[in-house]
Amino acid sequence: MGQAGPVSADDERERLAATFDRAAELYQRARPEYPSELYDHLVGTTGLSAGARLLEVGCATGKATRPLAQRGFRITCVEPGAALAAAARANLAGFDVEVVEARFEDWTPEGEPFVLVFAATAWRWVDPAVRYRRAADALEPRGYLALWGRAT
Repeated sequence: MGQAGPVSADDERERLAATFDRAAELYQRARPEYPSELYDHLVGTTGLSAGARLLEVGCATGKATRPLAQRGFRITCVEPGAALAAAARANLAGFDVEVVEARFEDWTPEGEPFVLVFAATAWRWVDPAVRYRRAADALEPRGYLALWGRAT
């Protein structure tokens, strides 16, 4: 048998990202909620109003999606993991949220552009060579990109 070649940073990033999908149920139970002040600050800073069209990159089970959906935003979520996307659909039922199972790098937005593209701890899993360009392409002129994570 031959030896496997070196693992690229892209391969390693995708392998690690896939571990979340294998633990979707545990992710929902164990992952803490984000503080409400974060959403208050986001809405206050951007001036977004209910009905605005938002795009979330890597929604997982919908932890960051739900507080914004409760504020009346129309949200499209792009989630590559099948189990996570299914959990998000169940957790966000009844809200104006569409969960698309796809990698952000491969997904093509439809309809009007988004006023906000956001990612809660998921941005690091998106290919760095394309993530900012893809976000810019999805945004309306003068739209916003918001990224946040957890302090370690």
